[in-house]
Amino acid sequence: MISILLSGLVLSVLHAVIPNHWIPLVTLSKKEQWGLSKTLNITAIAGGAHVLSTVLIGLLISFLSFQLSKDFEKWTHWISPALLVALGIYFIYQHYHHHHFSIDQEGNPKTTRQQIKIIVIAMFFSPCLEIEALYIMAGQHSWMLTVWLSLLYIVVTLAGMLTWVYIVHQGLEKLNRNWHWLEHSSGIIAGVILIATGIASFFFHIH
Repeated sequence: MISILLSGLVLSVLHAVIPNHWIPLVTLSKKEQWGLSKTLNITAIAGGAHVLSTVLIGLLISFLSFQLSKDFEKWTHWISPALLVALGIYFIYQHYHHHHFSIDQEGNPKTTRQQIKIIVIAMFFSPCLEIEALYIMAGQHSWMLTVWLSLLYIVVTLAGMLTWVYIVHQGLEKLNRNWHWLEHSSGIIAGVILIATGIASFFFHIH
């Protein structure tokens, strides 16, 4: 349980600081000369769409995982940890293709409202796949763990997005430069976290 929540915390922090999550919002904010309050409000809406789709899918995955664990006892002991490890390896292999969403600025509609809609829709249809893997394990433990994982992801992700939008909006871009490497390395980091969680879960069940 602790390993799942710790992994969820690290993945949530990681994805909250990835520029893909908030660069389009900052770019549009500077272009339209929005105030800080409006920028943060729109960030909250876009971030809310992102975490909503992620959590909805996660709840479904937890439910399916719970049903499988009831029908197949071995699922809890080794199949699920093995799946987590396999997903971790996959994310490491695919890390250089990892993008939550990409918006072509030249192809955007001219109106601000349409641009905002595109960003919100893009965020909704780009759930955090790495955190979804943890719902596999959470569903086997308890629904309470699933709820805690969801709340942790929602709070950390939204807080992180709002924080970085605030930092860049206030002209403190220098604080962000050292974090840009996470955008390229996020797949590798997430993969390692999932592999470690799978291995830890396997040995926990063994003992």
